[in-house]
Amino acid sequence: MNKIKILPIIFVVILSCNVSFDSELEDYINNVADRTPLNFTLTLPDESGVKYEVIDNLNSVNLGYNISDKTVECTIINREKSDIKLNDFSGLSGDFKIDPIPGFTLKSGKSFTFTLTFDYSIENANKRLQDSIVFTDNHNRKFNLELWSTSRTQPLTILNKDGEPITKFDLLGWGDGRSFYLTLKNEGIKEINILDKFSNNNAISIKLNGENDLQVNEEMELELIYSKTSDDFISTEITIKTDYEYDLSGFVLPIVAGGPLNISLFDSTSNKIDKIDMGEYNNNEIIKSFTIKNNLDRDLNLEVRLSSSENFKTTLTNPLVLSKEFSFDISFLPTVSGFIEDELILMDQDSGRKYRIRITGNS
Repeated sequence: MNKIKILPIIFVVILSCNVSFDSELEDYINNVADRTPLNFTLTLPDESGVKYEVIDNLNSVNLGYNISDKTVECTIINREKSDIKLNDFSGLSGDFKIDPIPGFTLKSGKSFTFTLTFDYSIENANKRLQDSIVFTDNHNRKFNLELWSTSRTQPLTILNKDGEPITKFDLLGWGDGRSFYLTLKNEGIKEINILDKFSNNNAISIKLNGENDLQVNEEMELELIYSKTSDDFISTEITIKTDYEYDLSGFVLPIVAGGPLNISLFDSTSNKIDKIDMGEYNNNEIIKSFTIKNNLDRDLNLEVRLSSSENFKTTLTNPLVLSKEFSFDISFLPTVSGFIEDELILMDQDSGRKYRIRITGNS
């Protein structure tokens, strides 16, 4: 009897699996090799004076020594192989300030920019201050930035005649070479030496009445001499350079000078005008009414004068105290024929500034 051999039949079932990854998982796997931390880099403007360094594997931004607020534009570049979905960033509101940034997708190789501000505080003077920024993606991968800066006190202070610190100064409108006296004081923590002083306008010169070194809390007389040649407004600054190591660019004081007196002129119908035309003379005296308005927050002690009083006259008294506004007349009774012009000048006796009104008429 023949034996029947039964051979086992093995069925190999190959299952075809179509695995579908969603885009988030695919991005995550593509970046497995460097998923922590986020492969971002920071760039800063060359002229910002801010340093970007990697210290002990920490990305650091050092804003340096500052004697006032410091603002810099920071740019973050995505060096990852794929796009990154960043979470909301809540911002910073302490010594370092950054506005909140809503979450968004940062494409590979692309960048975004934010504004970083160091908020100077005299209370934190001469202390190194630190904070940090953390940007995270939807997988909680992180890019950290350590922030550093130091508030430094500006050693020089300028005081007015009442001993009060000032941040700007008005040389008024005299422009006759008269001097204005201020006080320069060293309020720093060590002696400083004055290296140079200069004005950005030739009409203003500077004198320091003392030695070139200032001990702590020592004062020196600062003399400003203003000799202008016109009524033009000047906006400039003076600079005093010292050997103070944290501010070699120098102490800067903004200066204004000259310019017209802040008065407005209106005709009898309340229209604002900048000159007066008395019209054509036809053998009868012409009289017109006007109003001047004081735009300052103090009374004006005015000196009033006409360049020539032969053809035009005014009811303005000399001197005149102008509080808010004052109405007056100009009369035109010419003594010559042809085109006639004159100038009415109102000068503030406290500031030396002038308001000039051109007056014309025909005869």
